[in-house]
Amino acid sequence: MTEVVLLDTAEEIARWLPGRGITPRQLRQWAKRGHITRYPGDLYRALEVADYLEKRPDSNQRRAAAMTLHCAASRRLTP
Repeated sequence: MTEVVLLDTAEEIARWLPGRGITPRQLRQWAKRGHITRYPGDLYRALEVADYLEKRPDSNQRRAAAMTLHCAASRRLTP
């Protein structure tokens, strides 16, 4: 018995995730970077995208950590 995989366009997936602010362009970038799979015809698995979003670290936490490192480094450089 073969598994049926339902595929959707980037536009459909972005429309289903309005609260996340996901755009079709972001989905294509994630596929290009290897985070999600892009199938022929610019199609994606919505379940795979949802799993990726669940496992993805929060971007605000990454920005805060980068700012903390930047501030700590700048304090060490000032006399």
